[in-house]
Amino acid sequence: MMKRKYFTLIPIFIILISGCSLNSNEVIIKGKIIGEIPNEFRITNPIKSYCYWGFNDTVKVDSLGFFYIKLNLGKPSFIQLLHPISITLAIEPNKNYEIEIDSNNGYKLLCLNDESEEIQKYYNSLPVTTHPSFAAMEYIGLPVETSVFILDSLLITEKKHLDSLAYARDISTSLVEMIKMDRNLYYLTIKGNIGLIKSFQEYSSNNGVVSKDIIEMWRKSMSQISLSENYLLNSLWAFYFLESYVSYKERNEGSPDWANEYIENRDKGLRHTYKINLSKEFLSEEPLQLHNAAFLYEKSLQKHYELELITLFDDFTLRYPDNNFRKYIDPLINSIKEFHNVSKLDFGDRIEIIQDYFSINSIKELPNVFKNRRIFVDFWSTSCGWCKDEFKHSVALKELLNTLNIDLLYISFDGDRYDKHWQDMIKYYNLEGFHIRANKTLKNEINTKFEVSGIPHFALIDNTGEILIKKTQRPSKLNDLELELKQKNVW
Repeated sequence: MMKRKYFTLIPIFIILISGCSLNSNEVIIKGKIIGEIPNEFRITNPIKSYCYWGFNDTVKVDSLGFFYIKLNLGKPSFIQLLHPISITLAIEPNKNYEIEIDSNNGYKLLCLNDESEEIQKYYNSLPVTTHPSFAAMEYIGLPVETSVFILDSLLITEKKHLDSLAYARDISTSLVEMIKMDRNLYYLTIKGNIGLIKSFQEYSSNNGVVSKDIIEMWRKSMSQISLSENYLLNSLWAFYFLESYVSYKERNEGSPDWANEYIENRDKGLRHTYKINLSKEFLSEEPLQLHNAAFLYEKSLQKHYELELITLFDDFTLRYPDNNFRKYIDPLINSIKEFHNVSKLDFGDRIEIIQDYFSINSIKELPNVFKNRRIFVDFWSTSCGWCKDEFKHSVALKELLNTLNIDLLYISFDGDRYDKHWQDMIKYYNLEGFHIRANKTLKNEINTKFEVSGIPHFALIDNTGEILIKKTQRPSKLNDLELELKQKNVW
């Protein structure tokens, strides 16, 4: 049925591949999205058969929902279809795939014209998390042996079902082994993060002493498989496993003064350099390349704009001059360079740091600089990625507030140590309006009165500090925000 759909509705795809046979490493994926059709989605690029979510490219979707992908693989690999899709496929070289995705059902994989269809559907139904530390938090309150028993039981159940599906459908051993390795690494990485979190908690509260059962569980989870194990680096969880592995080595086989060494490097603006140097000490060459590439991407993506990342990226490109990761990291490094160039400039005319802001202990103590106008407040911090995403809408927000005779006040939750970084970020994002950095007393009042459970958080007050709207819509939902303000009769 699927082939009839593809070859009757999209003869253009026949033209694209007709007259040429697949080379030994080529993979063709032809697909259709039914339901609501996005204009595009993202797909991970299996560089060296690695699968890391950040190294991804755009796939265009035509008006009928069809798309076409051609890849070159050296061995079986995972690819992820992302944004808005969330599907992972285990694919093999020298194969054609045709897939159908239902956007009306959470972009579910409906069918795949391959003997691995059932195993692929089962794999996509298995539990995953955006980061293993989130999954680990579910087990922090449990005894170590209970957590290990639960996670091991889940893995055993999954492997049994994978084996039964593979046997019934004669699926290639390499594909099944890659999937099993991925699931093994998923649970090992969760265990590693349990070890990391629990050891940090005990280290901090118990004068540097960590229970033997925690250390032993962490050790076993990090030493159960070799870093040279086949398909380890193919896993979606490879980078996070390597991160946990390096952290284990740092705390248990590295310098006994590791905590102070980290703090010293952090205070010098070299916390990432410290971590990269550890990875060079404990990882062999191939895992090191994947780890460092993903590490640089992830830390640059966080938009803290640390200057050391520029140097670390230069070192990475010197060490791996022909790497294919560069095109994904380069734009992020360029934004860091731009940030530091802008930070040397003066504040714009429409940016005002409120005088003596550090002595303000209550919203009601704000000076009377708002001309009896209402005040839209943006609570944020320089470490908050979602806060910075909202800054994309700052110009449109300012225009809306001007039409409603409302002033704009940014209140940062950054500590004193980040004062310069706070001011530099105001310049970089050109945040026109008034600015203060909340001291501890003010921050506590804000958290209580505005019921702030996380940032970014937006609110509306009058110039005396009386709360008009405790939590408004975000600027990214500008139409909803405008409607909310007008419905509250505050314009």
